[in-house]
Amino acid sequence: MKKRPAWVWIISAYYLVTLISSVFFVISLGNSQQLVGPLNPISQILISINLSINAGAAVTFFLLKKISIPLMIIALVLGIIGTLVNLFTTNLIQVIGWFGLVGIIGYIPPILIVLYAKHLAKKAMLT
Repeated sequence: MKKRPAWVWIISAYYLVTLISSVFFVISLGNSQQLVGPLNPISQILISINLSINAGAAVTFFLLKKISIPLMIIALVLGIIGTLVNLFTTNLIQVIGWFGLVGIIGYIPPILIVLYAKHLAKKAMLT
């Protein structure tokens, strides 16, 4: 049995925190919809699918499985698509302002995690 690197523990904790906060976000959608407008069905579906894929990516990464890499990439792409859909279908910009788009830096950790997972795969740490 392979020893789990410390970064896998840290990344798994990051996934746990982001998944929990995402679930709370989904639960509080009623309040936020009063500010940004109602989410369309596409956004709601993307959010649900993305939560599920992220959960799968987190578990498979913790278990050191290669399948975690494509799951992470799919979740990242869906997150970007979801953000773009919301930008164009709600009044999100009016609420957060253009400066709020700095939040795009939130996509940096998932990108770095994918790169790290690929590094582990090259070292044969993921099976």
